[in-house]
Amino acid sequence: MKISKITITALLAIIAISISPVFGNADADKDLENYATACSAPVEFYDPAAMANTMADPAKFMQLITKMNNPATAKSIMECMSSPEQMQTAMQSMSDPAKYMNMMVPFMNPQTYMNWMAASMNPQTYQPFMAYMNPAFYTQWMTATMNPAYYESMFKMMDTAEYTKMFESMYKFPTVAQAETK
Repeated sequence: MKISKITITALLAIIAISISPVFGNADADKDLENYATACSAPVEFYDPAAMANTMADPAKFMQLITKMNNPATAKSIMECMSSPEQMQTAMQSMSDPAKYMNMMVPFMNPQTYMNWMAASMNPQTYQPFMAYMNPAFYTQWMTATMNPAYYESMFKMMDTAEYTKMFESMYKFPTVAQAETK
């Protein structure tokens, strides 16, 4: 099998791009450390009204997609959802009928659909999807998922003391009968 100079050059270029801090996220491990200590999950993931407002604005929605391209965000969400306080906040938010009513408002506004039509003609709208063409994006995810610290919050859920706290937090928010009496 004969390997040409072009093939070798292409392989070296791919390796150089994937390890380059210019194209990759050189701070991926630092991001994982920061997210491990603080709950900083985007509010859109546990508040339906905030998610609807984000989806109504193409620029905000693309920023959310950019956040999700970072493996540290996924770790942060796992960490936050294993926290009893955050679980209670999410359960209250997801079971609040008023939040679901507020969620419908942006989609009743015709301007939302005009914004999305205009965004489809703007090349900047699709900028977050360019990350999928960069080999460093995949290297960043492989590096993060090979780190055992990435899975700590998932395994924390298997600890009986942790999931007992999580289920106890579910019983703290008011039931429908209690909410009607207020």
